[in-house]
Amino acid sequence: MTSEQIQIFIAVCRHLNFTKVAEEFHTTQPTISRQINSLEEEWGFYLFARNKKEVRLTPEGSLMYVRCMEMERRLKDSLQEAKALSMGTKGHLHLGFLADFDEDNIIIPYVESFAKRYPNVRINVQKRSFADLRRKLSTGEFDIIFTLDFEKSGLGNALTDVCEKLDSIFLISDKHPLYNKENLSVQDFNNITFIITSSQDSPDREYELKEIFKKLGIDNTIVPAPNLDSALLEVRLGRAATIHGTNGYRSKPDKFRCIPIPKEIVDLHMITAYSRENLNPTIPLFLEFLHTKTSH
Repeated sequence: MTSEQIQIFIAVCRHLNFTKVAEEFHTTQPTISRQINSLEEEWGFYLFARNKKEVRLTPEGSLMYVRCMEMERRLKDSLQEAKALSMGTKGHLHLGFLADFDEDNIIIPYVESFAKRYPNVRINVQKRSFADLRRKLSTGEFDIIFTLDFEKSGLGNALTDVCEKLDSIFLISDKHPLYNKENLSVQDFNNITFIITSSQDSPDREYELKEIFKKLGIDNTIVPAPNLDSALLEVRLGRAATIHGTNGYRSKPDKFRCIPIPKEIVDLHMITAYSRENLNPTIPLFLEFLHTKTSH
């Protein structure tokens, strides 16, 4: 059974005339007869009762005509749906971003603009830790993640792109011994305790921080925290300082003091990442849309 045979069968049902169908398909009447005979042999029953005067559908032929018309309609609908999916105008998109990002200012506006342009794309967003973002990207639970560029080495074969530059700061609370120091500078952050998320959460974060200390000519003790919230709690209690971002991160309460790190010392960026094995057609559509917005 071929698609051409089905089309010929439908045409014969419509015309009930082999000669007219032959003209429609630009072939001969015997060719049309052979195609119908081939279908009858394959399916095991007669489709038409025919004599010299007329051609009639058999009960089996009538049933198959209805079913073939239904199949043709479903195929056309499926093709339209597939074309829409391939263009990214219809589908789904699962996004993940770092829990401490200020999503209302740097992520959600892009998502809202994208959703306005492509209303038939269903979008799901979730906040996660560094480790969860990596894991869910590798398992395909997230199509695209927003994270920091020092995470690249832990993303395997994922493709990444710079989304936005972030300014970096040293952060302490009003309970820290350095909080009330006048003319506080980054060089004053020497021989103190810094806290960051553990290597299980972000494998390269400690190395990144040590490189910053080296460039600043300072030396500090670095202790791990299981997650961002735990690290910020230690900072709030005055037990440690941490490195943080300004733009792109959630704002901190008034009782925190921020000391900017010179831009030539640290070059931090928010990046997007997605798996090259993920064939979701909305991924390139969203990334291209994001690129046009962030490149202005």
